[in-house]
Amino acid sequence: FDFTTRKKCVKCFTNIMNGDVSSPRSERSRQKVAQFDIRAALDKVPLLSSLAKQQKRQLGKELITKTYAPGMDIMREGEEGDFFLIIVDGKVDVKSAKGGHLAFLCDGDYAGEQALLKATTRNATLSAVVPTTCLLCSKHTFDKIKNSVKFANREGKKRKAFATNIHSEDMKLPEIEKKPQETVEWILECVSDNLLFLKLDRDQKERVVQRMRLVTVKKGDALIRQHDSNAHTFYVTESGTFDILVDGVKVGQYKRGGCFGELALLYDSPRAATILATSNATVWEVNRNAFRYEIEQASRSRNDANMAFLKRVDLFKPLLTEELQLV
Repeated sequence: FDFTTRKKCVKCFTNIMNGDVSSPRSERSRQKVAQFDIRAALDKVPLLSSLAKQQKRQLGKELITKTYAPGMDIMREGEEGDFFLIIVDGKVDVKSAKGGHLAFLCDGDYAGEQALLKATTRNATLSAVVPTTCLLCSKHTFDKIKNSVKFANREGKKRKAFATNIHSEDMKLPEIEKKPQETVEWILECVSDNLLFLKLDRDQKERVVQRMRLVTVKKGDALIRQHDSNAHTFYVTESGTFDILVDGVKVGQYKRGGCFGELALLYDSPRAATILATSNATVWEVNRNAFRYEIEQASRSRNDANMAFLKRVDLFKPLLTEELQLV
């Protein structure tokens, strides 16, 4: 190469690594960002269901658009997370040191929402497979929107509390089945080293377990089918046996205590294998909505307890609920 050609190549490579890819795909991404229904995407995230419509509109305006070149890491396992993302255009590989490749995410999928609640480390690495455009929301932005409630005028105006509740009926949650404590402890032991539960505290785990319901599976039934995109349940085997089939080939087996389906609760990704009952069996089942609802409710319960404590402190008694949230 002559000097001019080499300089152009270096500039092109630098632009690609910085996500500035001038190509038909990048033009398509710009168009998709302009046409993307941000409101609908935010409505899909259970964690954001506590925000009012006005707050969601404001949050949509605050989102930052960023494009990642193929091979670039968007999130890294073990690093502290401080942002949430929605994929507008592209494809993302999800992998972990323990589990290897876990799933692919694509347009409309989201990840990292737990970072909006508290400082937490990422439990997987997300890398762009193709040029991928995302909308990012930082924890700082989320906190600013969440607390963007105007304080009431103290000059004789009537005070009103601001509260937005999550309604379980809107999320189609299963009824809570009260379980013997020994059953709860057994399920907790089964899921103790499962990727889905590694970052949860005891209260969050128990809440999820209480949402589980016992389901009967007949011999020969496929509880999960490979490539099924309607995936939203996680299972713990109570009794019986299941074969794990990938492209029709048996690669393993689940017995009592075996757990599977966790990717469906973390990501909107197709099933990676078929799970076939080789005997009559029973499994404990929980769906994605129930899982995410209980995780958020546990956080809200802790926040309510903190608020109750602050309201008992004389120094803070003159403050409104909205002001206490900033303490």
